[in-house]
Amino acid sequence: MRGWDGIWETSFGRLRLVEKRGARVQGFYECGGPSQIDGVARGDSLGFRYREPNVSGTGHLQLAEGGRAFTGEWRPRGESKWSPWSGRRIEAQPGIRAVIGRACTATLL
Repeated sequence: MRGWDGIWETSFGRLRLVEKRGARVQGFYECGGPSQIDGVARGDSLGFRYREPNVSGTGHLQLAEGGRAFTGEWRPRGESKWSPWSGRRIEAQPGIRAVIGRACTATLL
C-alpha cells in the first residue's frame, strides 16, 4: 500500500496530498481559489477538514485496493447532505509536469 501521499486527479480537479509525521495528511487543491485539506489517516481511510475561500467543512475518503484510487464524501460545515468525491492517482513519469491549480506546478521525478 502506498498511502495517501501523491498527486490525484479528482472530481474537483488536481489534489496534492502529503503524508506528515504520524498519521497526519495535508494537501491543497484549487476550488474557487486556493484550498486546503488537513486530516488523519487510519489505514486506508482518511478523515479530514477542508477550507476553501468561501466555505469549510469535513469529509472522509477510502483508498481502493492497490492505492490507485479513492472514493469518499464531503459536506460544508452546518450541512447534513454529503456529496461524493472520487479520484485516481497520477502515476509519476520522469519529466512530466503536473499542474495543481493556477499557482502550483510539480515536476514528477
